[in-house]
Amino acid sequence: MNITRWLSAFVALAMSSCASAPIALDVPWTGIYRVTSATAFDDAKSPTGKRNIAGGMQAVEPTTNIPAILGIRFGVSYSVRDVEISKPVDIEIIWRYPEGGITNSRTGVTSSTDRFTQRCNIGSTCTAGYYFREPWELKTGKWTLELWYESRQLLMQQFNVFEP
Repeated sequence: MNITRWLSAFVALAMSSCASAPIALDVPWTGIYRVTSATAFDDAKSPTGKRNIAGGMQAVEPTTNIPAILGIRFGVSYSVRDVEISKPVDIEIIWRYPEGGITNSRTGVTSSTDRFTQRCNIGSTCTAGYYFREPWELKTGKWTLELWYESRQLLMQQFNVFEP
């Protein structure tokens, strides 16, 4: 009987050490923002073929209603908090496009989602956003942003992109 209890305690301890870290997000703003710097780089996995590394995020308008205008940037600012993790964490970002997806006019490929990973330091402010750089991206309807960590959804935010 003692060995069974000891084995059960050992298994429980081992399983608890392998469990996902209990992280949470703070979301200081949601809406339209601008940046002071941005560098585009090629990414074949992106529906646009590009990704941006942007700096100097500045909130412009807190809203979930986004005009379909070239040059608009929208999304969320977030920070990851957890007392058990001190290293950066990889947040999976998923954008779900309106019904029918978006079709890249150069490649003819239609995408219903875009999925990529962003590294964020615990306690630092990070941004998950979208930048309308091409006319074919200006799809009106419900855009959904999801943030995930280790198969656990931390955030789902919907935006209504409308024709101005």
